[in-house]
Amino acid sequence: MLSYLHGYHAGNFADVHKHCTLMLLLKKLHAKNTPITYIDTHAGAGLYALDDEKAEKTRESQQGVDALLASKTGITHSAITEYLHLLASVRVSKQHTLGEHAYPGSPAIAQALLREQDFGILMELHNNEVGKLKQHFKRDTRLSIHHRDGFEGLAALTPPSTARGLALIDPSYELTSDYHQLISSLQTATARWRTGVFAVWYPILAGEKNHADFIKRKLAQLDVASVLNSELHIYTKEENDGMIGSGMAIINAPWQLDTELESLLPELETLLAQSSKVKNKVEWLKEKA
Repeated sequence: MLSYLHGYHAGNFADVHKHCTLMLLLKKLHAKNTPITYIDTHAGAGLYALDDEKAEKTRESQQGVDALLASKTGITHSAITEYLHLLASVRVSKQHTLGEHAYPGSPAIAQALLREQDFGILMELHNNEVGKLKQHFKRDTRLSIHHRDGFEGLAALTPPSTARGLALIDPSYELTSDYHQLISSLQTATARWRTGVFAVWYPILAGEKNHADFIKRKLAQLDVASVLNSELHIYTKEENDGMIGSGMAIINAPWQLDTELESLLPELETLLAQSSKVKNKVEWLKEKA
C-alpha cells in the first residue's frame, strides 16, 4: 500500500519535533572527526513546496513550521534557531526550483549537515517519490539513493562502512503491520550495528488506533544499550480525534541528549501546543547499565 505522500503533512508539528531532534543528533555525532553514515529508511521526496496543492489542502504546516516562523518572541533554544536558519538557507538555494516556500525533509536536513567525509543512504519505495528524491539529490556524491522498502533495506544495509552513524526510521504507519515490521527490522539492524544510533519516529493518535505504547514496550525489550524517548503533544485525546502528538525514540542515544531534549520540549510546547492541558515528557525506556 503506497498511498501515503508526505507532501500533505510536510512542515507539521511532528516534522518540527523530528527535525529538531535529528539536528541535535547529527551535531552530537559530529563531535568526533571520524566519518558517519546517515541512513533514512523512508526518505520521501526529500524536499517539498508548502505552497503546492497537497500542502495547501491540509495546511498542517500552520501548526508546525509556520507557527515557528510567525513567532516573534519565545524562541531561545539553539536547536530551533538553527532549524530556522537551515530552512532559510534552503529557501534561497539554487539547487532546486521550489522557491521561497521550499521545505526540507529529513534527507535535505541531513545533506546540509553532513560533512565531506560522511555518507548518506536514502531509501524510498514509492515510485513517484523516489523519482523526485533522485532529482533533488543526484549531484551529491556522498549520497546513495535506493528504490526499496525501508524496513528491508535497514536490515540489509547494516552495518554500513563506518562504525558510527545514525539511522532515521519514520514510516507512514498506514498499515498496522508497519509497527511489527519496524520492530523486526530493528531487531536485525541493532544486532548487526551495535555502535549505530537509531532514531524512531512514531505518531501518537487518539483512540484505538494509537500504538505508541506498543512501540515503547517493544523498543525497551530490544537487546540494546539504551532507549531514550521524547513525546511532543499538542492536543489531549479528548480535544482531537486525529494525531495528537509525536514521539521520537532514540536507541543508543549520545551523551547528554536527554538534557538537550528536556530543554527543547517545553519550548516546542509553548510555540506549538493547541491546548493548555498537554503534558510532554522525556524519559528513558531503557537506561544504560
